[in-house]
Amino acid sequence: MTREYLVVYGKGKRNWGGYAPDVQGCISTGDSLEHMREMLREALEFHFDGMAEDGDPPPPAVATEVDFGPDDWEGVEYYVIEKLKVKLPSKAKLPSRKIDAKRMAVSA
Repeated sequence: MTREYLVVYGKGKRNWGGYAPDVQGCISTGDSLEHMREMLREALEFHFDGMAEDGDPPPPAVATEVDFGPDDWEGVEYYVIEKLKVKLPSKAKLPSRKIDAKRMAVSA
């Protein structure tokens, strides 16, 4: 199974950097745009495999836009924003979870 995540790539003086807004803490770099795509896809898939091993599902792909502040990515020449198709861990790796609605509580 695959999922498409919104991704942001920034072209710097020496290389590219990238991340997916829906997947905090997972970033990568590459020598070219195509290399950046490959490296970020690999980083995301590795990150999701680790999450599955810990019993956590991959985050949903919900981002549809990116807001940049005045100091974001200083030194970036330009950005590329697109959807990146990423392979998710097989269902066999994901734990089955049963939710007992009677035991759930909402705290404020």
